[in-house]
Amino acid sequence: MIIKFVLSEFKKKEGVDLSEDKIALQRIREAGENAKHILSSMESGIEIPSNIVSSQCYPAVLLFDALCSYACFCCLASITLPYIKVDKSGKALNLDVELTRAKFEDLCANLIERSIAPCKSALLSYLSSIFMSSK
Repeated sequence: MIIKFVLSEFKKKEGVDLSEDKIALQRIREAGENAKHILSSMESGIEIPSNIVSSQCYPAVLLFDALCSYACFCCLASITLPYIKVDKSGKALNLDVELTRAKFEDLCANLIERSIAPCKSALLSYLSSIFMSSK
């Protein structure tokens, strides 16, 4: 998911397809794994700076917008790989893609949705086996 996202972003910016370059793919895979760890380890609850919430009473909508803006700013992983490829003119191309937690969650949404039913089924099966063995 992250690799495809990074490849498409790089192709949009530079017009170069890295999908056949095994070394570039390995570097992107490693950097994507690191970005995944960074974004996954971020707490969903954020520390709210005092300049956003003060003693003044803000309308709920304005406060929500301010918090969302702050959360999006804080939940960011940068995937930077210098010299990922050399173009035909000999110029080195650098990969620099920013991945937000929101985009990461969007990329993962399909996998998460597909895993819910099997997890529910396994849990129900386990709970039913416990219930049956207690009789």
